[in-house]
Amino acid sequence: MFITLEGIDNTGKTEQTLLLKKHIGDKAIRTREPGGCPISEKIREALVQGTSETMDGTTELLLMNAQRREHIKQTIKPTLDEGNVIVCDRYIDSTLAYQGAAIDEPTILGFHKQLCFNLFPDIVFLIDLDPMISYQRETNKEESRFESKGLIYMISVRDRFLERAEKNPDTHIIINGEMSIEEIHKEICKEYDDRISNR
Repeated sequence: MFITLEGIDNTGKTEQTLLLKKHIGDKAIRTREPGGCPISEKIREALVQGTSETMDGTTELLLMNAQRREHIKQTIKPTLDEGNVIVCDRYIDSTLAYQGAAIDEPTILGFHKQLCFNLFPDIVFLIDLDPMISYQRETNKEESRFESKGLIYMISVRDRFLERAEKNPDTHIIINGEMSIEEIHKEICKEYDDRISNR
């Protein structure tokens, strides 16, 4: 099973992936995007550091697909082939939400089909949060290139996340990001356990 956690910056996705991995047990492998394997982690540095003017949306999209292709080949696919569970911090929904500000959805999905094996997650947990609250939370200043694009940009990113989730109710579950860490974890685990029991 392939599970992803999505949302704008500072929603607590990273902590929730760690908690979900612990809940699932030894069969779960936690990973992240950009990143997840050595070459993809190097590409991550270029994507998340710098300023909003460091590169344009097309360059971002090309780098995202480059890191994702290797991430799938080196980490995701081998893990799934062994019958284990992938818990991933960001994936294609983040590309549609962030790079979707400059590139249309059919183009993004076309790249995903041609370069990234058209691989989509089985479950997507979208931790939804008001961008104003996100900006009030402490952030990693070394990886704040996307946040530096401003509040209006982040509002549009959130809108694209929600649009994607609403279009795909069979795979996407929206979680209220204003709840406590414990409440979010409890809801994610309940949804995961329900899905597993119905498979």
